[in-house]
Amino acid sequence: MPRCQVSSGLKRRIGVGLNEHRERAARNALEVEQANERSHVLMEVLRVFSTELDADRLLTTIVACTSKAIQADRSSLFLIDFKTNELWSKVAQGDEIAEIRIPCGAGIVGHVAATGETIRITDAYQDARFDPDVDKNTGYHTRDILCVAMRDETGRIVGAVECINKLNGTFTVEDEDLLDALAVQSNVALRVAHAVQARERQLQQQVIELQIKVDEARQSSQVSEIIGTDYFQYLQAKVAQLKTDVVNRRTRNSERPVEERSHLE
Repeated sequence: MPRCQVSSGLKRRIGVGLNEHRERAARNALEVEQANERSHVLMEVLRVFSTELDADRLLTTIVACTSKAIQADRSSLFLIDFKTNELWSKVAQGDEIAEIRIPCGAGIVGHVAATGETIRITDAYQDARFDPDVDKNTGYHTRDILCVAMRDETGRIVGAVECINKLNGTFTVEDEDLLDALAVQSNVALRVAHAVQARERQLQQQVIELQIKVDEARQSSQVSEIIGTDYFQYLQAKVAQLKTDVVNRRTRNSERPVEERSHLE
């Protein structure tokens, strides 16, 4: 029986196909691994978010967790003040937490907050929307930027999350997806924290009002107890007798002749 001859061209095509299959399988495995890693990071961030109910501390926690999750050198979270049309953020200055404000539409983060557009750039100084004065004032050098909008449950833009300078390489599409997810969860966590703090303030006010009522009731009870004592009844009777004596004296005095009253006075 004759042997089947395989041409060199077919062998090459088979080899190329096998290599492509192996590369595709390796890419798929890497994508699955990266997806699992992002899910793990997101779950860990959610766990951390859920344990912090103070809004100011939560802002700091969000920024720290975002930098770690995205592997960025720096991150910031800006929220929109709809009354002033400004973006504000809390930053650490020594042991103090200071508030900074910028106009909506200013810089990269302002543009994202105004338009909802996601921005991912590899050279900040080549983008006209970037404000280099920030680097000049701080001495920091911004290289690449990733910034996404933060929306509330209705889809309204309420802020923006910005990451600066990827630690290894540049920001990727996968980083965009993860930062989007973090922005969603950040909004949820902040909403919960604000609701809890509002409820705490309400409860504190109710406690104060209740304490006032208790004090008033206690004072009223004390007054009732005093009024009910025999000694108080004796004093009341004494006062009544004195009033009667004064009235009687005035009556008797008024009935005397004028000369006699003058003499008595």
